[in-house]
Amino acid sequence: MSTLFLINPHSAKIRKIGFHTIEKLIYRTYMNAGKPVEIRKIEFEKLGQWIQDAPAENIQNIFAVGGDGTANSIGIKIIDTPLNFGVIPMGSGNGFARTIGFSTNLRLAVKQSLNPQVIKADTGVFGSHKFINVAGVGADTEVVSLFRHSKIRGIWSYIYYATKVFFTYPVQDIEIYADDMLVKSDNIWSVSIMNGTQWGYDARISPEASLTDGKLELIIMKKIPITRVFQEILKLYNGNIVHSAYVSIYPCKKLRIVRKNEGAAQIDGEYIEEGKSIDAAIHEKSLNLLLPSTLTADKKASI
Repeated sequence: MSTLFLINPHSAKIRKIGFHTIEKLIYRTYMNAGKPVEIRKIEFEKLGQWIQDAPAENIQNIFAVGGDGTANSIGIKIIDTPLNFGVIPMGSGNGFARTIGFSTNLRLAVKQSLNPQVIKADTGVFGSHKFINVAGVGADTEVVSLFRHSKIRGIWSYIYYATKVFFTYPVQDIEIYADDMLVKSDNIWSVSIMNGTQWGYDARISPEASLTDGKLELIIMKKIPITRVFQEILKLYNGNIVHSAYVSIYPCKKLRIVRKNEGAAQIDGEYIEEGKSIDAAIHEKSLNLLLPSTLTADKKASI
């Protein structure tokens, strides 16, 4: 069986390195290992047909090469199919690839793809969209909206827009239901629905989340006073955000968000628009997910 790499030529990192340089690295790595491989530039309008035709072409493993948006675009089309899905992180935040253990070093990530292990992972449904890692509304969506128009990518651009949103984005009144129970309705700054553990850049907003536990984690954040920002950011990166007084976490199988107006939302770091009322739910064991064979037992258990 063959492995197919789908490379997003529009990714800033891929443009910088060069598609053909990445192509040569993958071919050389797989030829040296004696494994069949195919590489294609992503044509998003053809993705559905490519994935449908993959089994007949003797393709079993498909790797998205790009950022979280690329991973979403490909991964959601592999849900409920016999194909296996993995990610070579070449985006900005790379939240999903980091969650599942693939290195942000291209050469190492390609080597990790040679002998992957497969697990049955959950995915999510958010309104009319599927997602594999995170969905949400509120402040984090505003950051996504601003970041998508930026000509400069990377952590410093992300920090710039996150800082801007911190000072300008207001709290809102939003009714939020977890497993049919109203859990919050006012003073809400951000709502994230997590399947994985992080937004990206190792910012672990949901450190206890699991891709295999049959639940989503609803993360509701209040506005943080400026005097507490540094301490809360430390918690975000050291895995202790669960102890924050400004964050509430509700594991659930389904949830509903009811806001005053339709509009902005995000899935896997990509801006979308949804209605006033948004239903979300877990889709259990719906994706054959590829993990690096090099993972430690502790890391695998955390996924």
